[in-house]
Amino acid sequence: MPVVIEIDVGVGRTGCLDIPDAVQLAKTIAHLPSLRFAGVQAYWGNLQQVMPFEERSRRVDVQATKLRSLITALVESGLAPAIVTGGGTGTHWIDASLGLFTELQSGSFMFLDSCYGSIPVTPDGNPFLPSLFVAASAISGNQPARVIINAGLKALATDSGKPIPMRGAPKDATYRFMGDEHGAIDFNSTNAVPIGSTIELLTPHCDPTVNLHRRYLIAKGDEIIDEWPIMARGY
Repeated sequence: MPVVIEIDVGVGRTGCLDIPDAVQLAKTIAHLPSLRFAGVQAYWGNLQQVMPFEERSRRVDVQATKLRSLITALVESGLAPAIVTGGGTGTHWIDASLGLFTELQSGSFMFLDSCYGSIPVTPDGNPFLPSLFVAASAISGNQPARVIINAGLKALATDSGKPIPMRGAPKDATYRFMGDEHGAIDFNSTNAVPIGSTIELLTPHCDPTVNLHRRYLIAKGDEIIDEWPIMARGY
């Protein structure tokens, strides 16, 4: 059975194929009996959170020019790509206006996180709301403006900053990693956080945070209405 593949020409990334090499690779694939050239992937992940929005748009336009040239070269070689895939949450509004993609791979918008939540993903701001949180318990509160919770390095991705304390925490609260199992919630207000109470943390990077857990608890208001296993975790 033929294998349908996409070639990633790495538009916008150093050390990747240039256009003539990409076209030659597509030709090679097309002539192999067990493979079928399907299309191109062009995901500019390095641009997803560029600020301000206008600068992000400008940089996407630069890469889109390269992608457009690649598509033209493939068409002229008789290898018009049926699939042109790419895009992301931070550039989806820009990508959709380019007229190049057959599909967009935006994903983080569904959960959002502290990185995407703080940037405008459209010219008018961010229309999405956070829906993914790590629920932790307050386990120690022997200082007046700090409480220790049971969520640390093993519960949260650490590559994109720190989580943001949300529901259950004082409004001015911040989070600090305190090791594998623990984190500190610091705040200036006089509102005490009771031991045993739940604090919800907005994740700093949703994808690799999900990878650390085995299930989603689906909440509607204060009620848990379903539980979904996380099947594609680990490697």
